[in-house]
Amino acid sequence: ETLPWVKSAAVQRRLPSRLFITLEERQPMALWQRNGQKHLIDTDGKEIAIDNLDGFGHLPIVIGEDAPAKTHDALSMLADAPLLRPRVRALTRVGKRRWNVRLDNGVDVQLPEQDPDKAWTHLAELEQSHGILERNITIIDMRLPNQLVMRLSPRAFKQFSAPGKDT
Repeated sequence: ETLPWVKSAAVQRRLPSRLFITLEERQPMALWQRNGQKHLIDTDGKEIAIDNLDGFGHLPIVIGEDAPAKTHDALSMLADAPLLRPRVRALTRVGKRRWNVRLDNGVDVQLPEQDPDKAWTHLAELEQSHGILERNITIIDMRLPNQLVMRLSPRAFKQFSAPGKDT
């Protein structure tokens, strides 16, 4: 059980001359970024102490002091929207209360403290019906109930705020 990948182990002696060893391995869930270093965490939020993380680049990155303990629930919530889940690259725990989700196109989704699963499902519906994530936006703020606020990218902002022409 002192090995990094072993969650639990049981040894049984069966007479006359057999030993049965049962191992339960830790299942990698995410990479926890802390103090500029990444650490592999399992589904219980426990760190798996290994040096080489090269094979785990496909896992989402989680950031925040209490992120490991809350990641399993967050990833379960995100899995409820199969269209969006593969696009998640990182989750940041904000104030030990809520999550910001970074998507593969650089858009940050600010989920509310209350009913984040409802907001995430709503975003998936908007993506499916309107392709909201393909627009020139950098942030989707869903923290206020029944309200969606989007921040334009600097390029899009310049385009919309360009001076008009006299006609």
